[in-house]
Amino acid sequence: MKSLTRIIFVNWYLFEADEWEIRGHTALIGANGAGKSSFLDAIQYVMLGGNRRDWKPNAKAPDKHSERDIRGYVLGLVKTEDAIGENSVYQPRDDALCRIGLVFTDDVTGEPTTVGAAISARRDDAHEEIEGFFILEGVEFTLYDFLDKTELGHLVPRPYAQLKALFKQRTSEKGCFLFGREPEKYVDQLTRSLCHPDYPPDTRKYRRAFKQSISMTSLDGSVSDFVKTSILDAEPIDIAKMRDSLESYKRKKEAVVRTKKQIEQLTQIFNIFKNAKSKATYAAAYEWCASELEFEALDGKIEALKEEMWELYANYRAETAKMHAAETQLKEVRERRDQVKALIDADENEAQRKLLIEKKNNFQRDIERIKGTLKDIRGVLALSTQVVRYKDLLDSEFVPLLDEMTRHAAAGEGQWPIDPSSTDNLIDDSRKALEKQKSALFSRLFEVGSEHQQAEQERKEKQERLENIRQGKSDLNRDTLLLIQALEERNIVATPVCELTEITEERWQPAIEAFLRNNAEALVVDPEDAEEAVSIYRGMKRQGLYNAVVVNTRKVQHWVGKDIVRQGTAADLIRGESPYAVAYLQRLLLNIDLVDETKDLVGADRALTPDGMFARQGGIQRLHLPDLPKIGKSISQRQIALLEQKISEIDRQRLTSEQSKKRHEIALGQLNDLFSDLKKVPSTKGQIKNLVEAQNQVDELETQISAIDLSHTEQLRAELTRFESQISDLTRIEREHAKQKQTARTKFSERGGQRKNDERLIPHFDMARKEAAAQADYDAAKAEEVLSVQQDKYSLNTPEDYQKVINHCRENAKKRGGESSSLMASGQQQAATYNAEYGAEGIEIGGFIENPSLDAIVKTVQVSLETLEDLGLHTREEEASNALREVERVIRQDLAIRLRNQINSMKRRIRELNDELKSRPFSSNQIYQFRFDRKPEYTDFIDFVEHVNEYDVADFGGLFDPHQGQFEVIRQMLETDDDEELKDYRSYYRYDIEIIDEEAGIKEMLSRKKGAGSGGEQRSPFYVAMGASLASAYRINREADGSLRGGLSLYLADEAFQSMDLKNTMQAANYLKSIGLQLFIAAPDESEPRMTAVVDTVLFFIRDGVKATVDVQHLKEKLRKLVTDSLIGSNNPE
Repeated sequence: MKSLTRIIFVNWYLFEADEWEIRGHTALIGANGAGKSSFLDAIQYVMLGGNRRDWKPNAKAPDKHSERDIRGYVLGLVKTEDAIGENSVYQPRDDALCRIGLVFTDDVTGEPTTVGAAISARRDDAHEEIEGFFILEGVEFTLYDFLDKTELGHLVPRPYAQLKALFKQRTSEKGCFLFGREPEKYVDQLTRSLCHPDYPPDTRKYRRAFKQSISMTSLDGSVSDFVKTSILDAEPIDIAKMRDSLESYKRKKEAVVRTKKQIEQLTQIFNIFKNAKSKATYAAAYEWCASELEFEALDGKIEALKEEMWELYANYRAETAKMHAAETQLKEVRERRDQVKALIDADENEAQRKLLIEKKNNFQRDIERIKGTLKDIRGVLALSTQVVRYKDLLDSEFVPLLDEMTRHAAAGEGQWPIDPSSTDNLIDDSRKALEKQKSALFSRLFEVGSEHQQAEQERKEKQERLENIRQGKSDLNRDTLLLIQALEERNIVATPVCELTEITEERWQPAIEAFLRNNAEALVVDPEDAEEAVSIYRGMKRQGLYNAVVVNTRKVQHWVGKDIVRQGTAADLIRGESPYAVAYLQRLLLNIDLVDETKDLVGADRALTPDGMFARQGGIQRLHLPDLPKIGKSISQRQIALLEQKISEIDRQRLTSEQSKKRHEIALGQLNDLFSDLKKVPSTKGQIKNLVEAQNQVDELETQISAIDLSHTEQLRAELTRFESQISDLTRIEREHAKQKQTARTKFSERGGQRKNDERLIPHFDMARKEAAAQADYDAAKAEEVLSVQQDKYSLNTPEDYQKVINHCRENAKKRGGESSSLMASGQQQAATYNAEYGAEGIEIGGFIENPSLDAIVKTVQVSLETLEDLGLHTREEEASNALREVERVIRQDLAIRLRNQINSMKRRIRELNDELKSRPFSSNQIYQFRFDRKPEYTDFIDFVEHVNEYDVADFGGLFDPHQGQFEVIRQMLETDDDEELKDYRSYYRYDIEIIDEEAGIKEMLSRKKGAGSGGEQRSPFYVAMGASLASAYRINREADGSLRGGLSLYLADEAFQSMDLKNTMQAANYLKSIGLQLFIAAPDESEPRMTAVVDTVLFFIRDGVKATVDVQHLKEKLRKLVTDSLIGSNNPE
């Protein structure tokens, strides 16, 4: 929905320059003549596009021919005897520029739309000037957007030419709509901009409903008069008005139906509250059951923890004893081992053998180190196999050296290298060659990287151009765009030649554009603006604009229409809608022949080939062909296709260059690794020498060790080995017992902590159990029954079992509680509706709503129901049925051929409104429907009209008239009717509003209710009818989920809700809100309290002579409730 959120006035009535922020529904409060109607007149003037047939200034004025007009509002004409001396009219402005702005905001997206009007008037001119109407989508204008500051600092209205430029600057091209005195086109666009795109309104229906709502007649008259004057269009016809309406239903029928309906409603309410009580009892039982099971589960858990802790303590003590026994035995075995070891160490042969073994181990470590070094050297040479993969990137003289390194790395099954001297020479040669190869490969990598980077930059530029073209932007150079912007700021329209012309043959377009270069973007301006445009261009020298061109249309206009173009020349291919642009390009391309062959190019004075070769003044040059064509109104699609093709080509090049770059980087990295490793490689020849010497030392030491006699210590060594084995086993056993001991201790501490935490929760769970039992709806027997069922149905052996049942109980408690609350709310709503419908005749059941006790509610409703049943009125339905038969038949159709279309139009109008009213019921069980029937005295006359055809009309009253006898009746009717009544087809019918209660099966006419209740109680249907009419015109729809979908929702009402009390005012206002309408109500001072209860914003109008002020108050819910409660407590809400 789109709501009115801001009003801006500049020089309107007594307001010089003001704006007011509107929030939601709004009331205009003030005395008569304070300026309220001027607000409504300004808004309806903008909303109706200034249509003089629709705009009704001061629509509620007693004098229908109001003296107010637009010129008077703009000049501030005020009719007052005390304005200036004895003058009866005071005029504060001799001439004025008036600006009216209305801002509508989408309630969901927050997107604003500004609409309004610009008007000027002079005292010496009897007529105002409509400067224009505007619609600006997506922007919110404020007061200061409509004002300009003078050199002295004064704020004055901004000229409309500047405003239009500002509008275009602030809004997108598709969101700015400007109109002159074109009310129908303006209103059509207004409804499109403010209403939902899926539900565009019928402009005719919108205008009719809008003007009818603002000029809604007084509600003190009959229902029929209201429908006739406020709902139906006045279309004068030559028949008299109908005088009488259908008779009322018999009061007996009303009493029977009303009482029966009351009993049915109260029975339904009683059953709802009774069911709610049952649900609440079960909810409380399940809640107590969950709390009881939680307490029971926690207590069982604490007992289980105690038992587990005793078991862990016993296990801890057992493992401690086993660990100490293992430690004692281990100590004894270690002492015996140390004794044997001391005897062995004391032997000289053992000491010598130990020393020799240590030396042997040192030499063996040297051997392994040398072998590792040789393996590393071989591995370095083997790296050449990885570099060989990229030999296509390497110098040809370096590749054989790599092959040799690979061969050396692979040679030899045993000792390596086979020839150390040859391997050392190869390594030295490789180091030198690698230095040179690294430098060469790095240079090639730099070249490949530069090519890749250049392709990336080219793709980025073309992608940006492609996106700009897709968004509708011109593919113009920077200088041309800057010059266009500068000219637009001075209100000079400048269009590039390329957007105004075409080249008829696509084959020649690249060469012609290459010749034209920047002239293809030359800017065409109006001849009257040419000199100023050139002056602006000259003034932009500091900005460095050298590539822009301005067409001198003052001179070019003399070339237009002169047939100087030869066939076969470049100028002959130029076409376009702008004669200036065509003439300009044809003059530039004049006498340039289009040729294909070189001999023709050489023989011509001025010639051009498709590939861009250009001959002139004896010289021939090659032109740089553009990558994209520019000339042509629909050239953007070709530009997009060419750019997409070029981007695809660049992407393929980028992929190739990226892969090449990656291979160069890998190859260079491997060369660096190989060079770095070769620099660290030692001489293989020296390593082989050291290896042989170390191996000889090992052989000699092994001979010495084998010669030592150790036979006398063999028994001691065997015993030492046995003791070491025992020590290993005992150490393992001791550690295992220590681990088991620590595990038992850790678990004991954890269970102790859990036990303490659980014991702290005991009071909390006990309190929850007591609170559940203290609920108002708790029933101990029902709770025990629910607990017993759960215990029988589920096993409760583990905490998981308990938690499953607890969750089940909680879910049931929540479910039953929600069902009870839902039933409670439904019952309260139906009870409130019951009271609102029956008022003083209803039963006092409203007291319990403030303090909802289900027991008290059920008892109160039961007593009320029994009281109604004791009256027995609902059993007299037969008597009421007899009264229904006395209602007269409704008469339809129009008078003859001339009247038939008018009455059919009336019927269509009422059917449309009835359809809208069905979809927008006033309450949950009430639907309003418009009804109409013939007045009894016109029955025969209208019957004639319904059946007559063109032949009957020709013989009307004659011998062969099929409706013989009707002539005299019609004549008498025409003679006795007043002339004014004869002109109005609406007067042949009586109109009413039928109130339908579909649930109770009751239908009741509003006219029959007038006088039965308060005056305000009977006024609500009028606003329902008018609101439905307006909502229908706005195409406001209710979605399946109940939400409203639409756009415009403004409902202007002058002196609305008069003589209505607070309850009926709130009911009517809330209904209008519920169908999506935004209320904008004007009311006198005495209505302020009631208006405060139904609106969000109050505008207080204060008039002091010729000075008018408006104070804005945005109401908060707390204040509105305070006012409402105060009014409800008063005996006289008015």
